[in-house]
Order: sequence, then structure tokens, then C-alpha cells
Amino acid sequence: MTEVQRIPRGGCRALNSCVFPCCAGTGQRKRAWQMSGIGLVKERFETMPSVVIYTRQFCGYCSRAKKLLETKGVSFVEYDATYDPSLRQTMVEKSNGGRTFPQIFINDIHVGGCDDLHALDRVGKLDAMLAA
Repeated sequence: MTEVQRIPRGGCRALNSCVFPCCAGTGQRKRAWQMSGIGLVKERFETMPSVVIYTRQFCGYCSRAKKLLETKGVSFVEYDATYDPSLRQTMVEKSNGGRTFPQIFINDIHVGGCDDLHALDRVGKLDAMLAA
């Protein structure tokens, strides 16, 4: 099963109860397990490709891009920018002017949109990017 972490508008609302806190752009997902008996918290970092996708509601291209990532078994963070102008502005700045949806980033590298993601997959470069 693919793990998909969707961040709602305004950021994560789980606050201190979140078991899988956001990676804050580090590319490492932080997990905490409470050790039985003594109440110590052990932190464990897993290195995995950091995949971020900016989407909007009712976007066929967004759905198609997410479907490709899910079939590859890749977990990703999805930012829904439908009703959030500040999130759209962040997306445009990170993508050097990309205003269409989706905008996809793998390990902080701007991939582009859905067609760009599928083009990388067709030529065999997507798997290499996801393995890095």
C-alpha cells in the first residue's frame, strides 16, 4: 500500500499528536516510537525521495500524475492550492514561474507538470530520480 501524506490548506493540523511529522523540506521523514516502560522517545529517520506535488481540485492532470506516482509505489506530499493564493504563490516561486497544475518536485528538483512526469517515465529517467 502506498503511503500518501496530504497536507491540508494551512498546514498540518495534527500538531503534537502527529506520528509522522512533516519533513520540512529535508527529504527525511521523521518517525517517533515510544519505548515501553521508561517513556523515552526514539527518533528514526528514513531517507526516501522527497516528492512534492501541488494540485487543485477537479484537475485531471493532477489525478493522472498522482496515479503514476502511486503505481510506482512512491509516497508523496500533496499541497492542494485550490483556495489558497499564498500556496499558489509559493508554488510559482519554487517552479520558476510555473502556474499550471500540477507542479511536481522530486528531491527539490522541479520536474514540471504531468506531461513532464510521464515523459521522464517513458524514457526511463523517472525510476532513477526516485531511487536517488
